[in-house]
Order: sequence, then structure tokens, then C-alpha cells
Amino acid sequence: MMVRSTLVAALLMTAAHVPTPTATAHAGPDWPTCPNAGPVFHAKLSVSGRSGALVQDGGAQVVTIGKGGGITVTDVGGQIGSGVFLSGQNGPDGWPGDTAPWDKGRHGGYAWPMPGSPRFSLVGVFYDRATGVRRTTYTRKATSGTAAVSRGAFYVGYGTPKCVPAPRDRETMVRLMVNDDDSLDNDGAFTAIVRVHRRWR
Repeated sequence: MMVRSTLVAALLMTAAHVPTPTATAHAGPDWPTCPNAGPVFHAKLSVSGRSGALVQDGGAQVVTIGKGGGITVTDVGGQIGSGVFLSGQNGPDGWPGDTAPWDKGRHGGYAWPMPGSPRFSLVGVFYDRATGVRRTTYTRKATSGTAAVSRGAFYVGYGTPKCVPAPRDRETMVRLMVNDDDSLDNDGAFTAIVRVHRRWR
């Protein structure tokens, strides 16, 4: 009887220290919006650490982003292994402070999807919808000698803080991927909620 009474008292004390959930008020949507455009697609994607993920609908059809449209990526989570020996796993912000170098690739262009952004982070790249060609272009700043992505690629990390405008000269598609020059030794995956916005006419 004494043991039972002691157990009940302990359970009551534990319950008394459990915090009471509180409601959080939201003034509006908690995702960024695109100016002069409205969302036409919304889905949660799994982004493979090896192959990335094209933004597709439930029927595995590639989602086209029209001229003047944009994309937002939110609620990013998950972890990937970079394949670097003894490095462990990392989140979608990659290796902060360790940016991808401007190494040239074997077939021209740059080896890393987004040079200058953290290595092994989550990034997005626009591709021409008709040809499948990557739409990234780069400019080199004469003052500092460093290069910058001028268009066609964007850093995602834990989510885009604002709408990312698509190239305005043609229809595009987007692939989310790990910022890695050789992703075949990666494992794991990121998850993200993607919204595609179409320009209002």
C-alpha cells in the first residue's frame, strides 16, 4: 500500500511539471510570396542526397515555371552524408563557412552547382524546360576577383527567405540538389515544401 501511494504521488508531481501547450496566433501565411504572382503548385518533396529532385507533381510530371513566375522553398529538414571521410552528416545549411570553390568541371562550366555557397548545402538550379540545359550564368567582380552567380541558381538552406524569381526569357523547371561536385557517394535526403508561383496576367 505504501509503494502504491508513493508511486501515485510521484506521477502527480511529474504531471504538475508538464508545460501546458499554448496557442500561437498567425497573422497570415508563414511562407514568402512572389510579387504579381500567385501559387499554382504546392508539394512536399524528398530530395535525394545523390540525385536531387526535380519539382514534379503527384503524377511525376515536371512542373513548369512560366516567364515571370517564381518559387519558394520552406520547411526544409533532413540530413545527408557528404561522402567525405569521417565527416558525419549535415543539415540543409551544409558546412557553413566552407564555401564551394570555383573549380572548373570536366565538361566545361563549374564543377559545383553553386560556387560560393556552403558546400553540401541544399540549393536550387533552373533548367530550360525545352532543352534541359542549366540556366546558370556567372559574373566575375573585377574589384575583388571573386565570382558570383548572376542568375539561374539559388541557395536554399533551411528555406528561401523570399520569392526566387525564375528567368524571364523562357519557361524553366527546377531541380533541388546538394551543392556537391560529386554526389554519387552521398547518402540520406532532405525534405522541403515547394510552392511554384505563376505571374498574374
